[in-house]
Amino acid sequence: MPGPITVIKIKAWLKRRGFAGFLVTSLTNIRYLTGFTGTSAKLLITPERLIFLTDFRYELQARQEIGQEWELITQGGVSKLIPALELRGGRPRLGFEPQQLSFAGYQALSGLVKGKARLEPLTNVVENYRLIKTEEEIRLMQTAADIVRSALKRIEPMIRPGIKEIQIKDRLEKYLRQAGADKPAFDIIVASGPNAAKPHAQPGERRIRAGEPVIIDMGADYHGFLF
Repeated sequence: MPGPITVIKIKAWLKRRGFAGFLVTSLTNIRYLTGFTGTSAKLLITPERLIFLTDFRYELQARQEIGQEWELITQGGVSKLIPALELRGGRPRLGFEPQQLSFAGYQALSGLVKGKARLEPLTNVVENYRLIKTEEEIRLMQTAADIVRSALKRIEPMIRPGIKEIQIKDRLEKYLRQAGADKPAFDIIVASGPNAAKPHAQPGERRIRAGEPVIIDMGADYHGFLF
């Protein structure tokens, strides 16, 4: 996985641009950079250090999933990250992901660094590195596509008059997992008849009737890569 290589590039990027650090709060980016699959984490990347923040519930999981290059903190919240910036004199720059940080989160962060650093939004820093896929990433995406094709092929014989939309949706989820997906990439849509005109229809108890259209919208999440 390219995560460790990307982290090295980000550290160099921060140093060249004079940032004291970069706070990463997007769980998608965190998984990409560290391999962590939990739902509570933040990263602080500085030119010198890599700090991984989570809560006590994920301590064991984090130790198993993230690399040894990350310093693990499981108590104290974001306030524990600020001393790592080694803020000395002036007002060093601390980057954050504006599209991921809530207004309340921004206010709290502003209070923590008040008079010590100035916050600067850094948009799509990690995403720009993610745009260029490695051979391994392409292989993972191809596997996700194969999983989706396999599930669709298996479900075809089941799509017939009398079957309920929700039954098809439940069976598709089962087939995705059996084929190796970690989970569906999003909530699966199965819409028949008049429901097919709804872009985000919710599969329900409606039974498919002869001669009417059936729309299926689905995808697979395979090791963090979606198709």
